[in-house]
Amino acid sequence: MVLDGSNDTDIELNSEGISICMTPFTKETIGEHFIIDFNQNYGFVLKTPNEVLAFGLKVK
Repeated sequence: MVLDGSNDTDIELNSEGISICMTPFTKETIGEHFIIDFNQNYGFVLKTPNEVLAFGLKVK
């Protein structure tokens, strides 16, 4: 994950005042419903209702 601005091809999602930008490919890959959570042991965790996609993520 990177703190960055969006570009013309990014898709921007907003939830509870937080904006998340991603490429159309990323949105297609992870689907409509996903969760970005934080765990003290694992860092940021990206998951869908069906599976954990990544853990140990850090914001650069």
